This record gives sequence, structure tokens and C-alpha cells, in this order.
Amino acid sequence: MQLLLVTHILAGGIAVLGAALAILSYKGKRLHVLSGRTFFWGMAIIFFTAIPMSIINSNVFLFLVAIFSFYLAYAGMRFARNRQGVASLLDWIAIGLVVFSVMFYSMFAYTKKRNPNPSSFHENTKLELAWTVVPFLILVFMAIPASNTLTKIYDDTEGDINIQVVGYQWKWQYKYLEDDIDFFQNLTTDWDEIYNKTSKGEFYHE
Repeated sequence: MQLLLVTHILAGGIAVLGAALAILSYKGKRLHVLSGRTFFWGMAIIFFTAIPMSIINSNVFLFLVAIFSFYLAYAGMRFARNRQGVASLLDWIAIGLVVFSVMFYSMFAYTKKRNPNPSSFHENTKLELAWTVVPFLILVFMAIPASNTLTKIYDDTEGDINIQVVGYQWKWQYKYLEDDIDFFQNLTTDWDEIYNKTSKGEFYHE
């Protein structure tokens, strides 16, 4: 247990250092890539040490934090390598592991044998009103400017050629409203340019 804790703390320090260097270094440079990998493997060690410690101490909070933290690091690594944004079989397996691990652990941790006297909660009218009214007001506050923007987007009375441009993750969508033309342009960078194996193209950005 002591060895797990020390390894967990050391990996956390390494991951924090790697994340800081990755943020401060130029994208695509060797230091940026190595820092990102250091952060990912640091998070992996944190995950593999936190899981047994959470089970030994019956700490559900630590268990869930370990899973979701590592999944975020894994998802970031996968998005960095998969610029198309299309989920692969490996991505679906990772999502399934996150979902089913939480589900099976909950089934194990909250059995009648382990919790013979379950907690009881009573309703709180004020709290229920708050979490109903507050999101409603937020949606109304967001809907007013959004409606005005949508109205302006589709108002094509002043232009001879009206092009609607919508930004997505790693791609742009172009719509020529009068001619019913619609297409996407993917923002992809050649891996040789990213890892400095060839000269940067005119569209490469740091």
C-alpha cells in the first residue's frame, strides 16, 4: 500500500510537470510531443495505482476520479492522433470500459451485504425548485441572442452571394445558400510536418 501511494504521488508530480511543459512549448516541436507523452504515461501510472488503493480502502470517490481523469487524458491523446474525429474500435472499447467499470463497481460496492443500512434521503422542495428554475432561466437567457443570430444568418436579402460558414472540430462547413451547394473542408496536417520530418507547408500553423 505504501509503495502504491509513493508511486502515485511521484507520477502525479511528473504528470503536472509534463502538462506544464506541453502548454508552454510550441505545438509540434519535440519538447511539446515528449511533454504530452510524459503527461499521458504519468496519468496512466496514476490510474493503475489509484484503482487498487481505492478498492483496498473502499474509496468510491478515488475510484471514479481515477477512471474519469485517465479517460480524459486518453481521449486527449486519441484526438491528437486522430485529426478526423472519427471514433475507432479502440475508442469505443475505452468508452465501454469506463461505463461498465463504474456500473460493475457500483453493483459490487452497494450490495445489501456491504450496506445493510442504506442511507435515506428526503425531498427538499427549495432545492428541487432551484435546479428546475435556474437551468430554465439560463436557457431563456441564451435563447434570446441565439435567436437573433440565427435570424441574421438566414437573412440573405442584401448580398448577391451568401455563404454560410460553420466551424466544427477540425473542419469547416461551407453553404452557398442561393445555389444549394454544401461541402466540408477538413483541417488536417501531415504527420511528417508535425514531427519535423519534412519542411512546413504554407498552411502549417504553430
